[in-house]
Amino acid sequence: MTLAPGTDKIGVVDVERIAGTLRSERLARSWSLSDAARELGAVAARQGRVAGSPASLRTQLSRWENGRVAPDASSLALLAELFERPDLAATQAGHEEEGSGAARLRSAVARAAAVDDDAVEALRAQIVAHTGLDGTLGAAGAGAVVAAQLEHLADTVAHTCDPARRRVVTGLLCEVALLGGWQAFDQDALDVAHRRHRTAHDAARLAGDDVSAGQALAGQSAALLAAGLPQEAEAVLRDGPAGGPGAAWVRIARAQLRAATGDSAGAATLFDAAADAAGAHRGAVTDVVWPPVARIRDATLAAHDDRALDGLRETVEDPDLPARDRARLRAQLALALLARGARDEAAEQARRARALADGIGSHRVGRLLTQDTR
Repeated sequence: MTLAPGTDKIGVVDVERIAGTLRSERLARSWSLSDAARELGAVAARQGRVAGSPASLRTQLSRWENGRVAPDASSLALLAELFERPDLAATQAGHEEEGSGAARLRSAVARAAAVDDDAVEALRAQIVAHTGLDGTLGAAGAGAVVAAQLEHLADTVAHTCDPARRRVVTGLLCEVALLGGWQAFDQDALDVAHRRHRTAHDAARLAGDDVSAGQALAGQSAALLAAGLPQEAEAVLRDGPAGGPGAAWVRIARAQLRAATGDSAGAATLFDAAADAAGAHRGAVTDVVWPPVARIRDATLAAHDDRALDGLRETVEDPDLPARDRARLRAQLALALLARGARDEAAEQARRARALADGIGSHRVGRLLTQDTR
């Protein structure tokens, strides 16, 4: 979270005590203000928060140590971790319980306003880093930082008053909510997955991003279908984009619903329609949200379609495939092979899928493999 000067009133004794504590803890470590600013920025980054530039942090630390202003609750929480002084966080927490709603709102708006162009770029860099970490370690390695960034961005969007800035931050919220939604789905937290995809959909609509809106609806539908609610899974798709790659995501979701009912032919037709919608707009959107129609088609239809089975076998060996996708696709390959009676190959693919799933904390892959594939 962006560090911003506190706006709530606080007693003079508390301001002086906090200032003295910060100064003494810094000097005890032989840190300059610049050293402390760098370390504080590192703490914020570990929590998925944006702390501003080192120069701005140094200025804020100087003001806090001089008693000119008290840190707000968010800043105190970071300082408490930096200096291993939990009493710092407790100071403002107790005060804020007594503070007025107006003061808390002013503080929230000030924090949101501090997300300037530099902070937006820092947030984008964090999203890229978190996505890369997730691709390697899954939710086990990136779940906590993604959840923290999601909470921060949701709060920032809610309190950003400038429409143009709010649209920009909303786009970032959409990206993180999509990532967090699939992490939750992978961990079998279907309620969380549904809620995060709902957040992503609302953010995408506000940001004018039909592609992400379609992807978010597909995620909601997948969570509802996995929870045994196929009618509700179909209902949410009615709110989807009418055309373009966003519509491709909706058609993918409908194809998966058809396949779940045993209608492989109907599913194949919808996958073809999804491919047509995506192909007509190739190059208009980023790879992050591009519908991987062929990959999803192969995984869905491999039990009954030889071409899909061959494609899935090839896909799971792709070294660039994110770990979560590889684990899930290997599990789906194992189940497709089992359905075809190829028990030995199914058992090997299931073993490899479980090994990947254990490393990234994927509970869903374990549940997919409840059938005996040995």
